[in-house]
Amino acid sequence: MATFQIDVVSAEHKLFSGEATGLFITTTEGSMGILPGHQPLLAALDIAGAHIDLGDGSRQHVAVHRGYVYYSGGDTAVILADIAELAQEIDVEEERKHLMKLERMRADEVDHLDLELPAMVRMAETRIAVAEKANGKS
Repeated sequence: MATFQIDVVSAEHKLFSGEATGLFITTTEGSMGILPGHQPLLAALDIAGAHIDLGDGSRQHVAVHRGYVYYSGGDTAVILADIAELAQEIDVEEERKHLMKLERMRADEVDHLDLELPAMVRMAETRIAVAEKANGKS
């Protein structure tokens, strides 16, 4: 089966590097998959989960919070994310507590975070969804 190299990089560090058979992401234009031989691509990423199908049949789940994906059209794809987290690094219970706090802030109409609050809620929801998918809970 054909594979290509995928690197997932955040502002802090490289999170993942490996051979994959597919990359499935959500861009600002919608969801899409990249398989070996896909047309070259540069796209903006949204706040959403992504997954990488690995050559051994396993899957790596990643929470991506904006950034870009680049596919050379050959053998390399790079996710350059503002923030990215591997599913196994997400503490679901802590994230649920964080989401509850954000929801209370939204209910209380906290003024100083009005513009950031919806994105913060989406990021927390994405983290939970990605971690649960990786653990087979959704």
